[in-house]
Amino acid sequence: MRDIVYILKDDMMTEELRYSLRSVEKNFPHRFVWFVGGQPKGLKPDRLLRHPQFGANKWLKIKSSMLEVVKQEELSDEFFLFNDDLLVTRHFEKEFVNFTDRTLSERIKD
Repeated sequence: MRDIVYILKDDMMTEELRYSLRSVEKNFPHRFVWFVGGQPKGLKPDRLLRHPQFGANKWLKIKSSMLEVVKQEELSDEFFLFNDDLLVTRHFEKEFVNFTDRTLSERIKD
């Protein structure tokens, strides 16, 4: 089974995030849910990787989080990157096809 990763800030508490997490729990078989960067109050992930997100803009901060999470030995080799806007509306039954031509670490370095 694969892990699910959310890149978050401590103050990122939205109803959308709660809905996303509920939809994952109900419809998307997974091993662990990881919060990377921060942990919104009242939510407890299976795994938490706190680190200072750095960068001049949102995208560079996300990149810094991705560089940290891919270093984690406990993270599944293949994982799903979710955000609060992603909802799983039906039970996930088929194998996910990965259309990338390189590993995530190689893509992030670009």
